[in-house]
Amino acid sequence: MIIENNAKRLILLFNAAFGKEYNVVLKSDSHEPDYIASLDPAIPNVINFANGYCNSALHEIAHWVIAGEKRRKQHDYGYWYAADGRNPEQQKLFQQLEVYPQAIEKAFCEALNKPFRASVDNLNQPVSSSEIEAFEEKIENKKNQLKLQGFPLRAQQFLDALSS
Repeated sequence: MIIENNAKRLILLFNAAFGKEYNVVLKSDSHEPDYIASLDPAIPNVINFANGYCNSALHEIAHWVIAGEKRRKQHDYGYWYAADGRNPEQQKLFQQLEVYPQAIEKAFCEALNKPFRASVDNLNQPVSSSEIEAFEEKIENKKNQLKLQGFPLRAQQFLDALSS
């Protein structure tokens, strides 16, 4: 698996910033993103991002920074997830749940001067361009709200690390 140079740097940066305090490591060991909670304090929790891609890492980090302590003790934070091929109602729920982490991911991308692309994550079901535009607008609005009201602590810590 080839890992982008920026993704390698993200791994080092994230693990240095959060590894010891939160017993967590960022890795690119998977084709599918995944959070593996460890029940053993001697074994770190693992955030896997897909295929060595920097944007996948940023997305998974965004989920981790908003997950509370209870959720960080559950596989994939205990989130509901319906695989690709969601029906319209499931897709609407997915997008509602994804606005917040994708707003943080967008802020991370901006801190790195990287392009951001909203993910509707439903490749087998068509999503109209107007739906994607509406989703992107919600993400932008949430990001701007967070900039004004403040990011969650770990999100801000990572933004600061990205900016240094």
